[in-house]
Amino acid sequence: MHFLTLAALEISQIQEDKELDNQIAEALKELEIQKQIETKNFMLDLAIVRCQNLQSSFSRTVNDGVSELMYPYCAWLEDPEYLEFDNRTERLREEYESVVDCIKLPQGTIVEQYGYPIWGRFVVRDGKVFQRDAGPLHHEKRTKKAKRMMALPKYPRKKLYRSFEEYAEERCGYSFDEKHQGYGYYYNPNAMWDWYSIGGRWPEMFLVKDTCTEYSIGERSWCNSDRKEETPDGYVWVCAARKKDIAWEEMRGWRNQKAKERFYKLEQMFLAGKTDSDFYGEIVPDGVIRWGRYVYRKGSTLEEYLEEYGLPSNWKYPIGTHDIVDADQWFSKEDSVLDSESGSYVPVEWRSYIDGYIDGTGGYSIGCRRLSHLRRIQMNTYVVCMDSSWVRDSQMFDIVGLTDDELAEVDMCGTENERRWHDMEPTPFIAVIKAENEEEACRKAAIEMRYDPRCLFAIKVSE
Repeated sequence: MHFLTLAALEISQIQEDKELDNQIAEALKELEIQKQIETKNFMLDLAIVRCQNLQSSFSRTVNDGVSELMYPYCAWLEDPEYLEFDNRTERLREEYESVVDCIKLPQGTIVEQYGYPIWGRFVVRDGKVFQRDAGPLHHEKRTKKAKRMMALPKYPRKKLYRSFEEYAEERCGYSFDEKHQGYGYYYNPNAMWDWYSIGGRWPEMFLVKDTCTEYSIGERSWCNSDRKEETPDGYVWVCAARKKDIAWEEMRGWRNQKAKERFYKLEQMFLAGKTDSDFYGEIVPDGVIRWGRYVYRKGSTLEEYLEEYGLPSNWKYPIGTHDIVDADQWFSKEDSVLDSESGSYVPVEWRSYIDGYIDGTGGYSIGCRRLSHLRRIQMNTYVVCMDSSWVRDSQMFDIVGLTDDELAEVDMCGTENERRWHDMEPTPFIAVIKAENEEEACRKAAIEMRYDPRCLFAIKVSE
C-alpha cells in the first residue's frame, strides 16, 4: 500500500552551507558518469536519488525534519518510549491445552502439519496424509512420501511438547518478558510505515517560480525516474517548499488545462472507437478504461469530467492527499471526529479539512510524503558507518605511481592491472543522522537506509 501524505514542517531561517552543496554536486556528477558505464547498477540509482534529495541546505533540512517526523511511527521501532507489550500468554496457554492435526514422520517424529519441518507441505485429510501441490496438476495426492507418514488428527499439544514454555518459545517464537511476567512481544501501536520516501511516486506536487531557491525535489521512485512532467513557463515542479512560495493559482490553472486536454483526447478516442498508440487502455461500450478503472464515461460533459477526474469546483487548494501530519497530530481521511451535538463519532469532511488546514498553516513548510510526525528534542549530528567486520570480499584499486593522465585512461578491469587490486577491510559510510545519542542514530540510519542497526556504529561530530 502506498499513501500520499501532506506533512507540515516548521522551518526557520536556514544557514546556507555552500561547501557541502558543492561536495554533493561533485559526488552527484561522479555517480552520473559512473551510471553511464554501469547502466544496470541498481545501487548507483539509489545513490543518485539520495544525492539529488540532499543538494541544497533547504532540502537537507526537509530531509532531517521528515526523518524526525517519521521516527515515532515506524513499524520496526525499538524505542521503549513508543512501544507497548502485547501479552499473548493466555492465548498461548489455550492453544497449548488444545488439540491439533499432527503427522508422524517415517523416522517416528511427531510434528504439527503446519509446523517445522513440513510447513504444510503435507496435510491430514479423512485420517490420511496427503501431499499438497503434488505432480504436474499441483493438487493434493496420496504420494509415496505421504503414504510413509501417519495421520494423527486432533493430537493433544500437551503430548507433543514437554512443557508450555517449550511450546511458547520454540514452537511460537515468543520470549518471556520479566517486566510483564508473560510471553509476547513489543510493538508500536502508532506504527504507520515500514518504508517511505520524500516525493517518491508523487514528485510533482507543488509549483514554485524558477527563481525560488528553497525547495526539494525529493527522491523519485523507480516507476517515474525517467518521467519529465510538463511545466508552465517560469515555474518548476517540486515536492516540498515554503507555503509562501507555492503558486496555488498557477497550479489550479495548469491542472485544469491538462484535465481539459485529457477530456477532449479521451472523448475523441471513444467516438472514434480506437485508442492512440501511446495510450494503454481500452474502449468499452460505456466509456474508456485504463488499469481497470474508468477514465472517461460515455456522454460526460467537460464540467462533469472535471468534477470526477480533475479539480472539483469546491476544492479551494489544487491538491489531494490521504493523510495530513504535523507536530501535533496525524489525521487520515478514514478517521472520525467527535460530534459535539450527538456525542458520537462521525466521518470527517475530508475536503473541507484539507482546505481549512492549509489555510491555517501560517508560514509552515509543506511537503508531500508518506506518514510522519514531529519529535521536538535536542539533536546531535552523527556520522553512521558499518563495522568492517560485517563486510567481506572487498578490494581497492591502487593508484599509487599513476599520473593524472594515466589515471584518466587506466583500464581497471584489464588483466595488465590485476596486480593493482588489493584486499581491504572498508568501513562503509551509511549516512549523516541527527539524533539524541549513538544508539538512536544507528536505529534511524538503519530505518532510513534499510540496514540492520546491529551492524552499525555512530560517531558524534557536533552538538
